[in-house]
Amino acid sequence: MMLKRFCKTLKNQIGIKTGDGIVVACSGGPDSVALLLALIELHDTLPLRLFVAHFDHMLRGEESKRDALFVERLSKRIKIPFYLGHGDVSGFSKGQGITIQEGARLLRYSFLRKVRKEVGAKWIATAHTADDQAEEILMRLLRGAGLGGLSGIPMRTEDGIIRPFLTVEKADILRFLKEKGQEFVEDSSNTSSKYLRNRVRHEIVPRLKALNPAFLKNVARSSDVLKQDHEVLESLSKRVYYKALLLEDEEGETFSTESLMEEHPSIRRRVYMRAIKRVSFKAIRDLGMDHLIRVDKLLFSQRPNARLDLPGGVVAQRKYGKLEFSSKRTKKDIWEGTFYLSGPGMLELPLSIGTLRLERMNLDAAPFRCSREIPRELFIDPACIRFPVVIRSRRKGERFWPLGAPRPYKLKEFFIAKKFPKELRSSIPVVLSGGQVVAVAGVEVSEPGRLKPGQKECFRLSWEPGQWIAREFSLMNKGGLTKKADKRRRIVS
Repeated sequence: MMLKRFCKTLKNQIGIKTGDGIVVACSGGPDSVALLLALIELHDTLPLRLFVAHFDHMLRGEESKRDALFVERLSKRIKIPFYLGHGDVSGFSKGQGITIQEGARLLRYSFLRKVRKEVGAKWIATAHTADDQAEEILMRLLRGAGLGGLSGIPMRTEDGIIRPFLTVEKADILRFLKEKGQEFVEDSSNTSSKYLRNRVRHEIVPRLKALNPAFLKNVARSSDVLKQDHEVLESLSKRVYYKALLLEDEEGETFSTESLMEEHPSIRRRVYMRAIKRVSFKAIRDLGMDHLIRVDKLLFSQRPNARLDLPGGVVAQRKYGKLEFSSKRTKKDIWEGTFYLSGPGMLELPLSIGTLRLERMNLDAAPFRCSREIPRELFIDPACIRFPVVIRSRRKGERFWPLGAPRPYKLKEFFIAKKFPKELRSSIPVVLSGGQVVAVAGVEVSEPGRLKPGQKECFRLSWEPGQWIAREFSLMNKGGLTKKADKRRRIVS
């Protein structure tokens, strides 16, 4: 009965075909030994190329060596190629700042993938059972999980990891081994109460089975239903993700707040999860529902500029009509110092601020076009330029008279009105002549510096910023928050 159900799972749910190569992860315990024997038993109806792989985690001294020797002897007896790997799990985990369990899993799967590539197999099979599925779902429930987490361990992953025993209970496996007269080894760490999984396995699951003997079957059925619902929502969230995405590059991912605000909270959380995962895959390990809820609050925040630190060194930032996910950055683009141009020419500015050029031009010979996108060329009345011209970053309380404005304003107010992200404002060069700000490079010329009707000559100021600043400008050019979205944000908040 177990073998019949097992064969059906392999063919119908996983999609294994005759002749497929499978690397069987075998620890020597009852589940993995039974998996290996069950695959051999199916040879007449489903011939497969099998390879046995055992990874020594070097955590249990002589017991670890005993397990490796047991699996090697078993492989020789049943005449299946054997591959042995080992790694310093303790040292690796400490160096990576992760738990022993996580370190063991990473090294083990790395070894299994290496073996699969070496032998040219298609699949890696592990012996997770229906009992393991129930334990995993209970643990995720205890920690707090969404629909994806409560869907449990997948039967098959995109990279070819399969768990054909997920529908088989441990009791059936032990019965199968007893009928075969097959021995196995026991991992002494499985009885230690210091691990949450062992406490769930030995204390909680038996009580739930006593309350309902069909507990494992019900969990498996619920897991399957939740998985289907999860897949539908994932598909919907993927569409929203690309609809709201404004920019994706090595710096991070940036989304339109207006587009995200229109979606259901469940869809939004999935978009956040996808974005955070792309910025730092490690962040997912420590990311919880509370983090996603805080990101959602950031989206609807009344503050136009705000940030939130997330696990894995990921930062979520609200920049007016945009929500950005990126890795933590130092303030490398906040520059200091004063620079001078003694005449028309080019000036290389520090860090990634870029290059500034000031040129005298004849308007009849080279007519100019105004651009709304930034950074843009600025055209200044020659009467307002007195050399040496000063170029530096803004100073606290400094004032600027924007083109067309009725009066001068503080530079801070000007940047806020233009919806410049807070971290960008101190990276933009200001140009002074005679002690007055005559231009904000790439953005605006001053009202006194505007060209007058009939002028034949002017100074052209152009700025080519570095990569990070150019990226911010590109996002600003895509537009900000509309009045409709801003009204919605106030209502929700």
